[in-house]
Amino acid sequence: MPAGTYTLTAKATDNQGATSSASAVSVSVVNNTPVAATLLDPAVSGSNFSFSFATQTGPSYTVQFTDSLSPLA
Repeated sequence: MPAGTYTLTAKATDNQGATSSASAVSVSVVNNTPVAATLLDPAVSGSNFSFSFATQTGPSYTVQFTDSLSPLA
């Protein structure tokens, strides 16, 4: 979704056609360039790989994985 400010409104309709709308809310979308994380203490034990990384308050993090060593497409 492109960066910007959006206004969202929820509308419900029941099985008899009656409707109700919620108050509009404003949502801001910010597209920041991801920053690479440095893996700390990477370790392999059997078929398990573990690591840690430093975090900051506020951002959310997503970890992606593959069960093969083939490059991701």
